[in-house]
Amino acid sequence: DDEAKIEAETGARVVDLLDKHGLTGPNSIFAHCISLNDHERDIVVKTGTQVVHNPSSNINNAVGILDVPDMLKRGVDVMLGTDSLSL
Repeated sequence: DDEAKIEAETGARVVDLLDKHGLTGPNSIFAHCISLNDHERDIVVKTGTQVVHNPSSNINNAVGILDVPDMLKRGVDVMLGTDSLSL
């Protein structure tokens, strides 16, 4: 998958790279976030990055769902979105 390829090529996880290049923060919105590990979730919290949960897309693609309760418990702003035509 894309994330594994990026990690293999760079030695870093996607959120680490985005944070390193100043692309996290309250003006950033990350979609899906279903495969974030605890370290990446900590970066999202620390930087105030917002997250959009897209359940219909995730279900249609059978990739999993965001752990919304954990994100909310950590204080992350989680929005509901869709990037597909189905609701």
